[in-house]
Amino acid sequence: MIEECIQLQIDQAIDALAEGEVVVFPTETVYGIGVDSTNYEAVDRLFEVKQRPKDNPVTLHVSDVDMVKAVAYVTDDAQTLMADFWPGALAIILEVKENTVSPNVNAGKKTVGFRLPDNDIAKQLIAGLGKPVAGTSANVSGQLSSTSFKQVTEYFQDNVAAFIDGGPSQIGIESTVIDLTTDVPTIIRPGSITKEQIEQSIGKSIAEKTSDIAQKYAHYTVESDVLYGSASDILASIDLLKEKNFGVLASESTINQLPAELAEKSLAISDDIQEALSQLYSSIAEMNTHPDINGFVLETRLNDDSAFNNRVISVAQNQALLH
Repeated sequence: MIEECIQLQIDQAIDALAEGEVVVFPTETVYGIGVDSTNYEAVDRLFEVKQRPKDNPVTLHVSDVDMVKAVAYVTDDAQTLMADFWPGALAIILEVKENTVSPNVNAGKKTVGFRLPDNDIAKQLIAGLGKPVAGTSANVSGQLSSTSFKQVTEYFQDNVAAFIDGGPSQIGIESTVIDLTTDVPTIIRPGSITKEQIEQSIGKSIAEKTSDIAQKYAHYTVESDVLYGSASDILASIDLLKEKNFGVLASESTINQLPAELAEKSLAISDDIQEALSQLYSSIAEMNTHPDINGFVLETRLNDDSAFNNRVISVAQNQALLH
C-alpha cells in the first residue's frame, strides 16, 4: 500500500511528465531521472539537466511488456528474458520501430534499451503516463548514482519539476544491460543479474563487452583519491595507508582486523555481497566527504559475480593499491 503523501508525489510527477517536465523517481536498482519518451524537447531537457552527452542513449522504462511491443521488435530471446527477469534489474536492447520514440532518446540509432522496474512507484508512474519513460540513473553524468532520496535531491535541487521519495534503493547498483541486436547476445554492463543466469534462461552462451560509450566517458567518479585492493592487499599495506592518511571502505571482517588508528578513519559494509551492493554507493559518498583523510581504498571481493568489483574498480579509475 502506497502512503497517501507518496501517492500525491506520484500524481504530481505524472502531471509533470505529461507537461514535458523532468522528474525523479525510485527504482529497485538506483533512483532514476526521466521524461516522456515521445517528447523531443523533454528528452533534450533530460540530457541538459543530467549534463549527459547526446551520443549516450537513455533507457525506456515501461510498466508492461505490451509497451515494448508497441515500439520495438521483440525477439524470442527477449520474450524469454522478460518472462524470467521482469520486473527486475535487466535492461534489454532491442531494435525499435520507426517513428515510435523521440530520435534523441537513442542518438538516432535503430536500437534502444528497455526495462520494467521492480518497483511499484515506478510502475505506477509509467502506467499513469501511458507510454515509456525515457530515463537514466539520477546523478550528474559521470558521478555516483543515487541510492537515497537525500542524495538525489542534492544532485537536482533546482532543475527537476517533481521528486518521488521511495526510500533507499533495494539493490543499490544499476541494472545489467544485455544487447540482443548483436550476432551473439552481449552484456555491455554487468549488474546484479549475472551472465550465468542469463545463459541458463535463454539456453545459449553470451558474450561480455564494455560498450564503446562506456569506454568513451568516465563513470562513478568522486573527488577523493581512490584505490582498490583485496582484503589481503589492504592488510599488507597498513603502514602505507597510515603514511598516506588513507581510510578504508571494506567488509566488516576486514575493518575488524585494522588497527584502531586506521579503523577510526574507515567505514565497514556488510560481508554479505547483496547487502554490500545496496550499501556501496552511499558509503562511497560518505567516505568521499570524510574531513580527516586524503583518500581511501575500496575493497574488492573474492569470487564476485555480482558486479560489485566492477563498480569498485570503476570508482577507483582502475588504480590498484600497490604494497
